[in-house]
Amino acid sequence: MVKSNIYIDPKVQKGIRYLAAKRGTSYSQLVREAMRVFLIDALRKEKEIATVEAATGAMSESAANSQ
Repeated sequence: MVKSNIYIDPKVQKGIRYLAAKRGTSYSQLVREAMRVFLIDALRKEKEIATVEAATGAMSESAANSQ
């Protein structure tokens, strides 16, 4: 895992914190999950998911569960 700094709208941040607390997970884990879901969806739309998976392994469940 790598550290990354991003700027988030304060209202979005509050929503993420609320949802994370409701789900019993961390803010960081929820952001990682949301980014992974967004990436998979975007790549599916562009029909690129197989190429990225083959090159990086980024979409594998084992990679997601190790975070």
